Amino acid sequence: MAGMDESAKTVLKDARAVAKERGAGNAEPLDVFVAALRTSPEVEALVGTPHQLSWEELVQEATADAPRRGLGRLLPRPIGFDDRAKAASVRAVALAVDSDVSARHLAAAALEQDDARLNEYLVAHGTSWNRLVEILVA
Repeated sequence: MAGMDESAKTVLKDARAVAKERGAGNAEPLDVFVAALRTSPEVEALVGTPHQLSWEELVQEATADAPRRGLGRLLPRPIGFDDRAKAASVRAVALAVDSDVSARHLAAAALEQDDARLNEYLVAHGTSWNRLVEILVA
């Protein structure tokens, strides 16, 4: 089974931070993609810059949809990963084939999880998730 390189480990750590920034209880595939975009120079060079994707804009748009926590919680709950984000990490292993999982694989797998907010953002920037996946796994 493939391992994870440092870029993938960084993406997974940062995905939880992204979820926390936008006020979500768990990291979603959108958070994984944003983390890959903002922490991996390779992902930024492959899809961020050419398609004018901004992780700041993505976080801002996703923040409006994040469910707000009530005041009843005294101790903050640790941020985990929702089922679709977990599925993305498993899919990243399949995309890696015979190499270690990298930030590129995690970004591609997150895009495949069909997030409506992310899809709208990509269409507005003249691209689609399947086109970006092709670029990332090539």
